[in-house]
Order: sequence, then structure tokens, then C-alpha cells
Amino acid sequence: INKIDEFKYELEITIPADIFSKTYNELLKQASESQKVKGFRDVTIPNDLIEKQIGTALQAQTFEQLAPYYISFASQEEGLRIAMQPVITD
Repeated sequence: INKIDEFKYELEITIPADIFSKTYNELLKQASESQKVKGFRDVTIPNDLIEKQIGTALQAQTFEQLAPYYISFASQEEGLRIAMQPVITD
């Protein structure tokens, strides 16, 4: 934790790789079921093709889904109360 000023703190969170990977794969499966790719039947679209098309967006979506839990956990662990929406940076 890094105190920036009286009301502003910087937290570094770590999302375990296995949890991130599991959530990413679930979102990838959902995306592969809903994506339409010319030349493929709906249920036979390879994951690597889906990842080429929307892999970066899926990574961001995975982080956005998991981050609130880990931010809440870290802030509670440090005894902080979140007063506004956290700003997320790399």
C-alpha cells in the first residue's frame, strides 16, 4: 500500500494465475459459443481463432470481472473504506 495523500491510496493487487486462467477460459468458451466465423459451424470454432480475434478484449474482460473482488479484499485487509470507484492502471 502506498499513501498518496490523506484520502488517496495506491494498492497493488495480484490475481492468482490459476483463477485468471479459469475465468479467461470460461469467457473464451462463452465467446466461442456466441461468435460467428465464416466457414465454421457455430460449435466448431477453434479457440485459437477466437483468441486471435478478441483475445485482448477477453483478457481485459477477465480482469474487469475479477478486479473488484481483489480490490475489495486488499482494501479490507488494509482497513480502508473505498469512497469512490477505484482507478485501475497497469
